[in-house]
Amino acid sequence: MANKKGIKITTKIFHDNKIYLKLSDVTKALNYKTKQSFVDAHGDMIIKIKGIGDCILETDYNSLLVKDDNALSRQKQIEITKVDTLRSKIEMVTSMYPLKLAFGKGYFDLMAKKHGCISVEEYILKYDLPQEEQKCLKEIQEHRESHTYYKEEVAALYDKSRLDIDKLRQCGLDIQVMTQVTSNGHMNLISYIVGEGVFIEFSSYDYHEWDKISIDEKGNILVPYFNYDDHPEDGEQLINLSDVGIDRDFRNHSIVENLAWCIQNLKVESLEDYEYDVFHYRSDTIDFEIGIELLVNMIKPDASNTVYVDGIVGYEEEVYITDVDGQKVFGR
Repeated sequence: MANKKGIKITTKIFHDNKIYLKLSDVTKALNYKTKQSFVDAHGDMIIKIKGIGDCILETDYNSLLVKDDNALSRQKQIEITKVDTLRSKIEMVTSMYPLKLAFGKGYFDLMAKKHGCISVEEYILKYDLPQEEQKCLKEIQEHRESHTYYKEEVAALYDKSRLDIDKLRQCGLDIQVMTQVTSNGHMNLISYIVGEGVFIEFSSYDYHEWDKISIDEKGNILVPYFNYDDHPEDGEQLINLSDVGIDRDFRNHSIVENLAWCIQNLKVESLEDYEYDVFHYRSDTIDFEIGIELLVNMIKPDASNTVYVDGIVGYEEEVYITDVDGQKVFGR
């Protein structure tokens, strides 16, 4: 009989700086009758961890889960685990010192003299690095709230002073959302205003005043727009979203399908700085950028550890921080 109720995955394994789930939990969550049936289907995903047994990466589990509508509806949400370690934070800080020295050697020379050090290296090891280590420790202990940006973007969707979805739909438009979850648990919300010939990315920092969208006496859909960062001299403009030259109703397709269509059918431009975004397109009715992670996922899904899920993803947040009170943390 099918497992109609989702299971709570309580055991997670941190191994080689990655999060793994027990195969026994995964087979139940994905509704496989036996472990062997999962092994037969996805044997390449399985890794044996000493003392634990067969496991698979949490990101691999999420990739399988989002492709199975029945399993996802039972589980309600994908698994998102974020691990911050003091060692990884300090290693990142340490790796930045060559760059700091390249651009700030004068500062380090001055600080070395001020502290009576015979060299910059002595100052860094004796004063600067210990200070940075303490900052990293404090960040871990304070546990700054995670997923803050994701929460802000979700809140913006329901903030009628920014976006009135009811008014949007009265004008023949709608909102589509997709959640990006990276391998380290970072979440990002990707949102688009969609309609006939309309495909415009939305965020809490949007220059469109969507709460003021209206239809004039000629039936044109109008929305005020004011780019106060890059072109404040242009002042507020009134964008006509009915003046379209594209015969496509973007409401009838997913965000990924719409992006793929735009890449194939529009003259998209490549970005010079493509560390994060690769292509973009700008017009009054179509406005988007596509990130490198999403592009890789669209071309070859199994080559990316980043998961994309249609809609808003629910998540639980539990925190465990190793107690260090009264213990020596750093060896000197």
